[in-house]
Amino acid sequence: MLVAGHACLDIIPAMDHAGALEPGVLVEVGAARLAGGGAVSNTGLALHRLGASVRLAAKVGDDAFGSLLRGLYENEGPGLSEGLIVSQGETTSYSVVISPPGRDRTFLHAPGCNATFRSSDVPNGLLEGCAWMHLGYPTLMTALFADGGAELESLFRRAKEHGLGTSLDTSLPDPESAAGRADWRAILGRVLPFVDVFLPSRDEIASMLRMGESDLPALVGALHGMGCKVAGIKCGAEGLVVSSHRDPLGDRPEWTDRCVSQGTFPVAVAGTTGAGDATFAGFLFGLLSGQTLEQSAASACAVGACCCEQPDALSGILSWQSVQNRLESVWAGREHPGPAYEIAGE
Repeated sequence: MLVAGHACLDIIPAMDHAGALEPGVLVEVGAARLAGGGAVSNTGLALHRLGASVRLAAKVGDDAFGSLLRGLYENEGPGLSEGLIVSQGETTSYSVVISPPGRDRTFLHAPGCNATFRSSDVPNGLLEGCAWMHLGYPTLMTALFADGGAELESLFRRAKEHGLGTSLDTSLPDPESAAGRADWRAILGRVLPFVDVFLPSRDEIASMLRMGESDLPALVGALHGMGCKVAGIKCGAEGLVVSSHRDPLGDRPEWTDRCVSQGTFPVAVAGTTGAGDATFAGFLFGLLSGQTLEQSAASACAVGACCCEQPDALSGILSWQSVQNRLESVWAGREHPGPAYEIAGE
């Protein structure tokens, strides 16, 4: 599997109280944890920990942060940094993750050389021999969404020409940035016909499509209408809603014209950084390992729950068998099935 797109270094200060980021206020924090961030780090390395064979494609700068990020990848597995482009004269993307207890996190983010990542930065050689390509966070990658998403469409079109299954994930655009002003309805309209699985978060897709967050069936229906086979909405602590029109891997009837709602699992939350990416990793691993839509949704939320037990995006990720064992024992009978949604347009 190839995981491409946005990669950054996460700097996560330990916080035992909320504090207030206000002018003239000093908030005392603890030691900082350095970890890989962005979709390539979070989803790609989560898939690696679950047991998938993974290639990574991203850009880093020729600076200290880039060296740190490449070293973190190599610590996860020899060769995992081989697909990273070291861009001369550019800076590595980083995020300062403000994650106080009991509150969702806030990011101070520098896009760095992610802004210049293009379709050509994923050469055909990386696509060859892979069965699937996942791309994350084009909303933070200016060159990919510029010109109406021409580069993004080019990459997904090439992946399909090579016979790969495909998936796409996003992040919430800063409304004051170029991404926040982009016409994402038009961009997704030209890209989603080449995307098999799209699982954005509720606030992300509502913002991108200029729709209300509360009408999940309308949001999912809009994504199906743009062409993707499997469309879902990650709803944070409320879980995951996912609808499948067609099986991305063939013609399994259990993946045809079905919609499920899957709740979250109880854990002691240490942080929510990377939880959505981990959820996507769990869903993809379930799909590719032969699980049903319902089983894949449960596995997705289980991997997301494991992620939340540590402050960074990766430390809580277990092996696939350990996740399944936990589903069968610790979380047995606690799948929290939700209502069956009637998706608009079906």
